[in-house]
Amino acid sequence: MQDSSVSVHITSEFWTLIYRDQNHVAYLFDSNLKAALNSALTEDFQSVYFVWWNQDIGGYDLILSNNWISVHDSGRISIDKMI
Repeated sequence: MQDSSVSVHITSEFWTLIYRDQNHVAYLFDSNLKAALNSALTEDFQSVYFVWWNQDIGGYDLILSNNWISVHDSGRISIDKMI
């Protein structure tokens, strides 16, 4: 049984294949982050994570709401968890 999901941009697909364990379902997205997150939320996972760049990479006006906390920060990329 999968108890967690992670939404990851398609450019990080290989990172996801390497680091994701079998308890996480990955939702890959190209331009529609909202659809990826909505898919994860409708499945009622215990935890929902999101991997994103800390620096502005352009092309995405993304600001996470206050419903997210940072659980890992590597300097360039962070992993946030929905609370």
